[in-house]
Amino acid sequence: MSNANLKLSGNRCQCPTCGQFFNSVSVFDRHRVGSFDDPANPRRCLTIRQMLAKGFAQNGKGYWVRHRRKAGTIRRQRATEGHPGTTVVPLAA
Repeated sequence: MSNANLKLSGNRCQCPTCGQFFNSVSVFDRHRVGSFDDPANPRRCLTIRQMLAKGFAQNGKGYWVRHRRKAGTIRRQRATEGHPGTTVVPLAA
């Protein structure tokens, strides 16, 4: 997926080191590993393979997220938060 159309707004961010786009600051922070104080384990970005192994995923727009949501989760969350035009959909057993 091309990153050419991704826009930064809200909490979305782009890593200046690896160039990947993240849906939130917390996901960006999780992709940075290593120690600030230990030269034997310097700070670095996780590779794409490492992010996938840790359960990260790219959402439909191409931003990295901590994990994919199941279908219907966003609609239910918005409905419970009172967003207009949404209704709570019960989960199937």
